[in-house]
Amino acid sequence: MTTTQDNAKELESLGIETETSTSLKELPVGSTAPLFESKDLNGNTISLKNELAKGPVILVFYRGHWCGYCTKYLSELQSHASDLAEKGVSIIAVSPETKTYNTTTASEHDLTIPILSDSDHSIMKDYGVAFNVNQMYQDKIVKFKEANLTDFSDQEDAVLPIPATFVIAQDQKIQYVHYDPNYRERAPLEEIFKHL
Repeated sequence: MTTTQDNAKELESLGIETETSTSLKELPVGSTAPLFESKDLNGNTISLKNELAKGPVILVFYRGHWCGYCTKYLSELQSHASDLAEKGVSIIAVSPETKTYNTTTASEHDLTIPILSDSDHSIMKDYGVAFNVNQMYQDKIVKFKEANLTDFSDQEDAVLPIPATFVIAQDQKIQYVHYDPNYRERAPLEEIFKHL
């Protein structure tokens, strides 16, 4: 990407509505992670503050049950969840989808890591990953899944997250960030583990 115009075209090809996605902003390493609290699929309250009291947290934002890249990545993290838990490390996954669709993700991929529904987009906005989806990409999802992104989140606006990963230390400081609008690119697990 050599020009702003080229950059905008690439972002638009990835579904990002560049004119209205004003909350997109990568949180830098060393910054303070925003606290949040939400219910997991079992109705348990998951609080970042409480999880950090136990140890570091790996926070992952994913697009939804329909995204094969996302579910594969969550499965890779799940395969290390027990070992990480023994070291006091928590994994939290956040998506814009409702509990129903997050339950589908968990059951189809044998996930036990906490999955939080952020259908009001508040956590995604606090972490600077929320973007409005352009019409071209919405049309692709409708063709692919025969459903709208707004159906999955039960909201009026079609909003997705940059599929970002954050490693948050116990002092609430961000130790590592993988933030790439290209949903095919995910944080290598070895890089994540290096920063725990």
